[in-house]
Amino acid sequence: MKNFLASFLLFLSICVYADEQAVTVKDTDTSAPEAEQPMTVEVKSSGDELLGKASPFRKETLSKINEILSEVEKNYPAAIGKYTPADEEKIIKSVTASLNSGIEYLSVGTAVPEEAQKESKALPAIIISSQKVLYIRIDSFTPGTFTRLAEDCDNTARLANKPVGLIIDLRNCQGYDYESSLKSLALFCPAEKVPKDKNIELPKRLLNIPVMVLVGNKTRGAGEIFTRLMSESGQCLVSGGGTSGSPFMKTKVVLKSGSILLIPSVPEYLSGIPAAQIIPATSVVPYPQIEYEKLASTAGSEDSDRSLLRAIDLLICLEALHKDQKKRAGNSNESPKKPK
Repeated sequence: MKNFLASFLLFLSICVYADEQAVTVKDTDTSAPEAEQPMTVEVKSSGDELLGKASPFRKETLSKINEILSEVEKNYPAAIGKYTPADEEKIIKSVTASLNSGIEYLSVGTAVPEEAQKESKALPAIIISSQKVLYIRIDSFTPGTFTRLAEDCDNTARLANKPVGLIIDLRNCQGYDYESSLKSLALFCPAEKVPKDKNIELPKRLLNIPVMVLVGNKTRGAGEIFTRLMSESGQCLVSGGGTSGSPFMKTKVVLKSGSILLIPSVPEYLSGIPAAQIIPATSVVPYPQIEYEKLASTAGSEDSDRSLLRAIDLLICLEALHKDQKKRAGNSNESPKKPK
């Protein structure tokens, strides 16, 4: 029982305040390929030192849990006596999950998932659905994809007959280039809606048309940041399936027991964004996702992608609704004819 209690309290001490020992992730060169950015950075925990650096929250939490377990041990020893190391792991995982901060606890011997490296190139925008809808696919936010996006938005804004709407396909978007994602966000949002960082120079807003963002469980990192901020600023409707729920890179902290904590490394200017999954307003099976080359070369091929087809239908319906509203408003402003 003493070992159980000691290890449990030590875990809480480390878990709640592990950021004191977290490695500061060095600024990365945003011109480097996104695939070279690691998902986790590893550091060793220093539990004994942390015990003397308790925050008020940790002190209160440890005190209350210690009191509860002490009373249970005295008044109901049979309950404590039946707990096994497996029960201890379940309790620790439950405590970690209850922090609601995107922190993961992995038992001893659990392999840390590594993010698969992939190459991503900037894809030009294409007009689909009988020249009515603009489609942009982004598989990773990088300086290159931002430049391509800015050019497409500028060209579209100059058109006399603009598309009825824009679909931004992030269903396979990964990587953690937050600077490029914020710059891309600024192309669609008012400046006051974009998080500010003194080291990031944001472009001006270029395009103001209805936007649908497609996501799925392969959407992670900067793609989740972009989607959440677009949605919260009222600049888009999100469609598809729930995202990965991993918007931030994670620091890997190895505890003395050999267990592991994966703690989100959150930039200060993004501290208001939860490390949580995004649930789309419009739920549609997001996959399979049509190949970009097929969509660009074959007219009508969008019909094979259920999620994409739903987004197209919504944008066209929205355009029809706007036209009807304008027509009604015009009729109501006309002076009634005088009877003869």
